[in-house]
Amino acid sequence: MTQRVVVFDAYPFDVGGAHRLIRRLADALPAKRWTLRAVLPAEGPAADYLRHGGVDVDILAAPASLLHYGGSTKGARALNATTALPRYWSHWQRHLRANADVVAINDIRGMLLAGPAARRAGVPVLWWVHAWPTSLRPLLRPLSRLADEVIASSAPLLAAVSSTGEVVTPPVDLPDPRTPRRGRPVIVSIARIHPQKGIDVLVEASGRLRERGLEHTVVVAGSGRGDQTEHDLRALITRRGLDGTFTLAGDVADVSDVLARGTVYVQSSRSAEGFGMAALEAMACGLPVVVSDVGGLRELVGDAGVRVPPDDPGALANAIETLVRKAPLRTELGQAARGRAAEFGPKEWAAKMLGAIERTAAARS
Repeated sequence: MTQRVVVFDAYPFDVGGAHRLIRRLADALPAKRWTLRAVLPAEGPAADYLRHGGVDVDILAAPASLLHYGGSTKGARALNATTALPRYWSHWQRHLRANADVVAINDIRGMLLAGPAARRAGVPVLWWVHAWPTSLRPLLRPLSRLADEVIASSAPLLAAVSSTGEVVTPPVDLPDPRTPRRGRPVIVSIARIHPQKGIDVLVEASGRLRERGLEHTVVVAGSGRGDQTEHDLRALITRRGLDGTFTLAGDVADVSDVLARGTVYVQSSRSAEGFGMAALEAMACGLPVVVSDVGGLRELVGDAGVRVPPDDPGALANAIETLVRKAPLRTELGQAARGRAAEFGPKEWAAKMLGAIERTAAARS
């Protein structure tokens, strides 16, 4: 008999690694045994992206008070969100009873919005943890008690979330080996515009490289919402004299096109990443990578790239300059990065995901 898995993601306004994994999961599940539908709390880029990839999407509309992220939920907003939650849980409870045999819930925000309802509905819960929200860390262990099964993208993240569970590292496809590009160096990064991603650190590093006479361009691909963070970032680019050489490219349909242009890949996150999917995709392309020495990035890259302290534009500039000026080192680290990426096979990931879903389904039987 075909069973139904509902995947809930609480971030409708940005497209990130978790959404790419939902698309992969929809393709990987055995069609005769499982169907998959994604649920989001609002229309937006994430729903468009999933539908474009052939994923069935439902919108379980959340009130505006529940659509503010992280640090923006303070004061009156926090009070309004707390008041709105019980009604949203009721909607979720009805939806799950009618549509799900298992619910896979992404990250801490998803568990807050849907976890209690799933427990009340009697639907088995798989908590699929990708992100590492440092400010909400005290909630991780309590929320894990709502789940029948917990999987996380890295060992450090799983240890922060739960005393039990499984590490299921995201997969990556290995493209054909790239031909090293010639000409003006291009520094690339795949990151949404958010303070956590530390794009401003990369701007400052780029400014220092220019002051040293190292000609280069920077391309950052990732969604932005035209908010104050994006406004401040664009102002910083102008202030550092980088207009025309530092490009915020927004969402791109195929990140491989951006990576193919790169000389060096940078992930300058200032706080812990749960894993580092974008960095893994760069490594699979054979790009030498420079990443912040935090969370899942530390575990992912290991000795196959350069790790620098977070929020340190000087250290970041030094690492980029070394790789740009030393072609043999770029080649060596690019090969090491590709070799490391080869360890993250799609077949192994699909088997682990299916196993986790089926264990979750069996938890209440």
